[in-house]
Amino acid sequence: MAWLKLAFSDLTDPESLSQLAVGQVEQHRSRIAGHGTAAASDHATQPALELDRAALRFWTGLAARPR
Repeated sequence: MAWLKLAFSDLTDPESLSQLAVGQVEQHRSRIAGHGTAAASDHATQPALELDRAALRFWTGLAARPR
């Protein structure tokens, strides 16, 4: 849902976009922590972990932008 909101972010104010980004940072940090240390060597969960890491980098950068 966050990606859809991002796609239409030009229809909202910068503060709402910043709040969305901050929420996504928290969510992806939590998901990464939930994967645990076993995920690093588990080939079945490795793709999900990498996607969460990439999303975390993206949303962290967006959250850091000036409002």
